[in-house]
Amino acid sequence: MPGFSVYLGEPFNKSYIKSMVDFGYDSIFTSVQIPEEDEQLKYQKLTELLDYLDYYEIHFIIDINPALLTQTLFQILQRYTNAHFYYKD
Repeated sequence: MPGFSVYLGEPFNKSYIKSMVDFGYDSIFTSVQIPEEDEQLKYQKLTELLDYLDYYEIHFIIDINPALLTQTLFQILQRYTNAHFYYKD
């Protein structure tokens, strides 16, 4: 499961992301624990990433504090049927 990271606190480099997927990388690590961002902006950036990759079958590994596991987050994730999300207790 080769993968790469996308930092939600930085502007998306869509050509980089697409080239990594085209090279066969099928896992993306990201984090929604960006202290300087408010909750809505975190979800907006995560949604932008998921929208961009919705066509591809991608495995997402999302670093998240249990306090951020909200109904809003689950509603966002449920919209993406091609994505695979993993969690660890």
